[in-house]
Amino acid sequence: MHPKAAIVARQGPVTLGAGCVLEEWATIRAPAGGLVLGDQNLLRVGCVVEGTMGSANVLEPRSRLATGSSLGRGCLVSSGLVAEGALGDSIVLHSAAGGSGPPVHMRRSDQEKANLDELRSKDVLREMLSKTHRILQ
Repeated sequence: MHPKAAIVARQGPVTLGAGCVLEEWATIRAPAGGLVLGDQNLLRVGCVVEGTMGSANVLEPRSRLATGSSLGRGCLVSSGLVAEGALGDSIVLHSAAGGSGPPVHMRRSDQEKANLDELRSKDVLREMLSKTHRILQ
């Protein structure tokens, strides 16, 4: 967890799974009743999470998981987009028409899922982050 990331648990508890990475200005806000984030999630710079997430998801910079929403496993929310509602496993949410259109949902192929799982491994994240961050043991 980056020192400038925030977890706001005023209305309920927040449960983080093993190996989650919160970059600068990433914010987790628990709604009433709290929320749960699975293992190996990557929350990039400035993203906001107000809903529940499974494991191995990526929220790119300035993206948001809206209150009461949920992500399954292996999802990707592209920069600047808001994920709303219940999204299943292996969903890619990206912007259509060069960012001017509504968000588009796509399902990942089996090969993309395998690549995603490999990229999310704790060892790879530790290696990448150790070059720019101090990792506490």
